[in-house]
Formats: sequence, structure tokens, C-alpha cells
Amino acid sequence: DANELWMVDTRNMQTIDLIIVNRWGNLMAKIEDLEGGWNGKTLGGMDAEDGTYFYKYTAKAINGEEFTGHGFLTLIR
Repeated sequence: DANELWMVDTRNMQTIDLIIVNRWGNLMAKIEDLEGGWNGKTLGGMDAEDGTYFYKYTAKAINGEEFTGHGFLTLIR
């Protein structure tokens, strides 16, 4: 039951635009809520397969500074 929701640290941010894709580039999640995260499910609500997923985000800080980043996460059920 650990880490049931994967999230990006959004402290001091006013906006976030985060996408998560699988290894084939298929969109798994689109998150625009600062309190949001990925629960390991597909857009259709099915459990995603174990494996490596990639994320990319653009965020804007409270002071107006913009940030971009990317990385990967491993889903293990």
C-alpha cells in the first residue's frame, strides 16, 4: 500500500502541466491539478502494466519563473 499515488513536488508552483506516457509513447495520464498525481491507471481506468513510464512537465512558480523537466518512474504492483 506504499506510494499509491505518484506526484511531482509542486511546492511554490501556481500551475503544472504533466503528462505520463508508456514506452510506446501512448498517453497514460495528463495532470493539471497541483494536488493531482498518477494512480497507475490508464486513461480508461484500467490498471496499467508493471514497467517503466516516462513523464514530462512544465510548471510555473508563484514568482512567475517557468520550469520544465522529465524523467521516468517504475510501476510495480
